[in-house]
Amino acid sequence: MKKIIKFIMVVGALALLMPACTLDKFPTDRIRLEEAFRTFEDATRYHNGLYNELRRNRYCIFTTTSELMSDLFNARHGFGNRGGAVHRVGIELSGSAEARDIWGNLYGSIAQVNFFLDGIAYVEGLTAVQDSLVRNMIADAHYIRAFLYSELAAHFIYPLQNQTTTWNGHSVNTPELGLPLVDRYDVSARPGRATIAETFEFILRDLEAATAVTRLYGGPTQRRITLDAVHALKARVLFMMRDNVGAAHYANLLINSERFPLVTTIPALRTMFHNDNSPEDIFMLDATTTSFGRRAIYNPTVAWTEVNMSIFTAFNTGLQAYTADFIPTQTVLDLYEATDIRYTVFFSDTAVHRIDFAGRTPAIRMMYKFPGNPALGGMFRHRQRMHRIAEMYLIVAEAEQSVTRLNQLRVARGASFLPTWDEQAMRDEWVREFIGEGFRIQSLRRWGIGFDGRVPQDRDAVHGYGDIAFTARHVTPAEISRFFTLPIPTNDLQTNPNMRQTPSWR
Repeated sequence: MKKIIKFIMVVGALALLMPACTLDKFPTDRIRLEEAFRTFEDATRYHNGLYNELRRNRYCIFTTTSELMSDLFNARHGFGNRGGAVHRVGIELSGSAEARDIWGNLYGSIAQVNFFLDGIAYVEGLTAVQDSLVRNMIADAHYIRAFLYSELAAHFIYPLQNQTTTWNGHSVNTPELGLPLVDRYDVSARPGRATIAETFEFILRDLEAATAVTRLYGGPTQRRITLDAVHALKARVLFMMRDNVGAAHYANLLINSERFPLVTTIPALRTMFHNDNSPEDIFMLDATTTSFGRRAIYNPTVAWTEVNMSIFTAFNTGLQAYTADFIPTQTVLDLYEATDIRYTVFFSDTAVHRIDFAGRTPAIRMMYKFPGNPALGGMFRHRQRMHRIAEMYLIVAEAEQSVTRLNQLRVARGASFLPTWDEQAMRDEWVREFIGEGFRIQSLRRWGIGFDGRVPQDRDAVHGYGDIAFTARHVTPAEISRFFTLPIPTNDLQTNPNMRQTPSWR
C-alpha cells in the first residue's frame, strides 16, 4: 500500500516543466528511485501507470485543437466560447488553455516515463521470465516517450521544407528551434530548446529502442504496444520529418502484412468508430466506464478530459436535442460522394438526430464519429485509438504519389476509382478519412497552404457569420508558421529562464 501511495504522489504531483509553484509544493526528495523500484511487482505497477500517461494525452484537446483551428468546422450559434481561442486562430493562442495544457500535460507524462526508465535499474532478483518481461516494459517506455514527443512536435514546432540534414539515413530538418529534450527524471531541470534536428534524432533513438519489444500482432483487441505499433509511429514521425522514402517503407510493411484489412461496409465502419472494434486497428488503448472519472462536458481550462469528444456531439437532456459546439462546414460535406460509406457513419442523420440551434432545428448534420461507446457507458467516451491502417495508406499515397494506394482506400470506403494520380484528391482524402482525428493542421503545414474561410451549412446556425475571426477567417501561406504552430505557454517562459519563444510568436 505504501508503494501505491508513493506512485500516486509522483503521478499527481511531480511534472517536468510545470509551473514553479507546483514544483515548490512537493520536495524533490519525497520519493527516491531506489525505494520506489525494488521488485518485479514494483516495476509492473509503474509500467501500467505509463499506459495511463498515453490515455491522458489522447482525444479531447490533444486531438480536437488541430481540427478547431482549421477550416473543417464552424462554431455553433451559442457555442459558449468553448474552444473559441483556438478556433479564432489569432494572438489569443499565446494565452490559450489548450496551448498551456497540451504542453504541460505532455511534459508531465514524459517526466513519468523518465522516472520509470531511471528507476527500473534498481529492480533486483528477477527470474529469466521476469527479465524478459521487464525488457518489454522498457521498450514500451521508449515508444511512449517517442509518442509524447511526436505530439509535442506536431503542435509546437514547424519543420521547414528546404532546410535539412541527415541522421541515421533519414532526412531531418535543422535550424529552427525544436523542443526541450529531457531523458532523466529531474523536477528541478529548466532545459532550453534543442534544434529541430536534435528533436527528431531524440525521437528516432527512442523508436529504435522500442523495436526491442517482442510482442507481435495480437488481433484487433490488442491493447499493448507491439512491433506493429512501433512501425506505425515510426512511419508517422518520418512523414513529419518529410522523409517520404522512410515513411513509405514502414507504412508499406504494415499494409503488406495483410494483418489489418480495410473495412468496406457501413456496419463494419460504424463498429470501428462507435464500438471501438475493427481489424483496421493497429494499436488501441483500453478504457473502462470509470477511467479518469465520468467527466463528459468539454472544459477548455481542464485537460483531464482525454476520453471526451462531446465538443462534436454534445447532447442536451433538457432540450432532448444535440447541441454540438462545432459542426462540419458545408465544404466538408460536399467532399463525399453519395456512395461513400463514411458520410453515413461520420455524420448525423437529420431525420434521427434532432439538433438545436438557439431554439431552431434546421437540417444540419453534425459529426457523429465519436458518439460514445455504449460499452463504456456512452458519455462520449471511447477507447483511444493510437494507430489505424488507413493512415498508412495515405502516407504511402502521398509520399510516393501512389494512385494505387489511394484507390485501395477510396474503393474500400465506396468512393469512385481514380484513373490517374490527383494531388487534390489525395488532400481531400485526408479530410474524408480523418476528420475530427487531429491531422488537419499538420496536413496544411506539410502542403504549405492555409485556408480561405469556413463555408457554413446554415448561416443562421453558426456563430459569427461573415466575421473575419469565424466564417470569414483565412490563413495565408505566409502565416502558416505562426498560426499553425502553438506558442510556448507564457508561464513556462516566465518560470524557465532557458526557454525561448518560437520566433514567429515573439
